[in-house]
Amino acid sequence: MSLSKSDAKGSITQEYKPSREREACFGEGIRVEDYLGLVSFGIFLIIVGIVFMASPNIFSDFSSWVEQMANQKGYVRPPEGLITGAMIFFGLVGLSDLFKAGFRLQIVMSKRKALRNAFSGIALILLAYLIYLYSELLIRGQTVLAIEVVAVGFLVILYSMIRVVVK
Repeated sequence: MSLSKSDAKGSITQEYKPSREREACFGEGIRVEDYLGLVSFGIFLIIVGIVFMASPNIFSDFSSWVEQMANQKGYVRPPEGLITGAMIFFGLVGLSDLFKAGFRLQIVMSKRKALRNAFSGIALILLAYLIYLYSELLIRGQTVLAIEVVAVGFLVILYSMIRVVVK
């Protein structure tokens, strides 16, 4: 990227080129193409459509749940349609992240991004499973949150350790 510098009269005096450090710092000189950007957005739209098909009353369930919590001034268990929608959403997003991880590893050859996608997929699938257990009344909502936070913390530590080894 080069720009022309002009003096007070408006005539061009010299060509201005930003330093390499500035280009690298602000990403001006680095062109990285992420082929999965639009594919990821398309997959996300498909997942949202599937969730709406599986739970057609999700908006009314959500609004009635919020009204119940406002009236009782505390936590109220969400309706089954909302729980099912969340379970399907997080499960499918987790599966799509695992798909993207495999695609990145095989086609794009980006090990770090593949590892990041794989770990986020694992965390989201675990969340979907925990929501399933919550829907079956096997665990409480606080337990879902606690287990997910511990699992994400573990995955972050594991990712940072593996990232040092995998370049």
